[in-house]
Amino acid sequence: MTTASEATRRVWQPGIVYEFGEAVEPRTYTGKYYVAKRNPAWAPPPPPAGQEPAPPPTSGRSGGKEPVWTERVPGNPLLIPDNEALAWEEKPLPSITWEIRKLYSSSATQPTWPTTLGATVVDGTPPNALTWTCETPAITDARCPQSWVAVIGASKIFAPAADVVRFSAVNNPLDWTARQDAGFLPTGMQASGDPEVRALGLYRGNLVAWTNSSMQVWQIDPDPQRMTLLDVIQGIGCRWPRSVAAMQSDLFFLSPQGVRSVSVAAGTGSLAAGDVGTPIDALVEQILRTQTDADPIGVYLPNDGQYWLIFPGSARLAFVLTLSPAAGVVAWSRYTFPWEVADAIIHEGELVIRATNRGLYKLDESAAMDDVEQGGSRAAIGVVVQWPWLDFGSPGTDKGFTGFDVLATAPCRVSFGYDENYIDRFTRSIDAPSGSRVGGFLPLHCVAPSLSVRVSHSGAEPFELQAVTLYMQGAGGPQ
Repeated sequence: MTTASEATRRVWQPGIVYEFGEAVEPRTYTGKYYVAKRNPAWAPPPPPAGQEPAPPPTSGRSGGKEPVWTERVPGNPLLIPDNEALAWEEKPLPSITWEIRKLYSSSATQPTWPTTLGATVVDGTPPNALTWTCETPAITDARCPQSWVAVIGASKIFAPAADVVRFSAVNNPLDWTARQDAGFLPTGMQASGDPEVRALGLYRGNLVAWTNSSMQVWQIDPDPQRMTLLDVIQGIGCRWPRSVAAMQSDLFFLSPQGVRSVSVAAGTGSLAAGDVGTPIDALVEQILRTQTDADPIGVYLPNDGQYWLIFPGSARLAFVLTLSPAAGVVAWSRYTFPWEVADAIIHEGELVIRATNRGLYKLDESAAMDDVEQGGSRAAIGVVVQWPWLDFGSPGTDKGFTGFDVLATAPCRVSFGYDENYIDRFTRSIDAPSGSRVGGFLPLHCVAPSLSVRVSHSGAEPFELQAVTLYMQGAGGPQ
């Protein structure tokens, strides 16, 4: 039994008077506590002559050093000596013992799993057996569109369902029925042509819905009553939902005419010729006329500031937009893959591509060659940089070109197109060092009203082209 004085315990201190029955704990944990007792081995000093003996003490003063808690009073294995009349009786600290018992246990082998919803199977030996019930992870709400096209906004899931866009309850993608919470946007009522919604995206917190022939911008909110239609732009459609990708503060998508941005399309109300994708419209349209085995995939690489429009299947290519306002770079490039692309995603900020050969490939800026297959051969991807036909501010007038200089990180080959009527007519390739400005320019003897410069590199090593300088004979001499 624990007394009230034992329930309140202090840490042992030197030179303190402790009443017998008072409890302490040692400075160093021992798993025990100690109760002050009179030391039976201590004898009080005899009283002076003629005086009565002092009454037995009811307390004792602790010594200058902490007792050795493993030491014992001679003849008493439960007492630890401290100082003169003071000794300590050892007692165990109160404790709680936890006992673990097995409630349920599975068997050593897997049961035969049922495939019928709601069916059960017993796993293990009764009474500790488990019972498994067959359930589906799919959303069973009848109003869920079950569409693989979906976006998350305003704490809801938005997905197209024929001529409407349905949305789930707030923070509950399993519920598409809750009144005053789940519902739909009547996009079909705003479409003049085909009403079926083909693609979705988010632009500055608003929902963008595309049909084949129109683009709609909706303000979305957790409260369905506050959702409203902001704009409808006819003639701007998108039928490739995976081409939609947010890039910085804009939203890019693929239209039948080429890559377009929501910012320009919404601002001009048309697929303007000055939009971001117009430089490659002819190339994209040609691919769209012949590429029918898979939909294009658009992804944004934030670390590189690039939008990749990847054409899976037999096309084996991607158009890449590099956008860096700080560096003044807005340029398209074309990349050819050594294998057919099956899918592509952004994983932890990096582009990962799955090929039809079941290989997974990650974009690596430090690699100059592509892996054709894991542990197999490698393919060098040649680099070609070509300018349009330049008339140097004087169209229709012949210019006499005398030479050129190249500034690059590696040697390359340079050729020149001299006839705009026959775009395949180029001079023979000229080998150029990485820097030709020292020691005089490289000779070029060509007379033409315009010129197209084409620089090529094998691609077997890192390559960066910084500048090409042309020299021509003018009225006042070389320029």
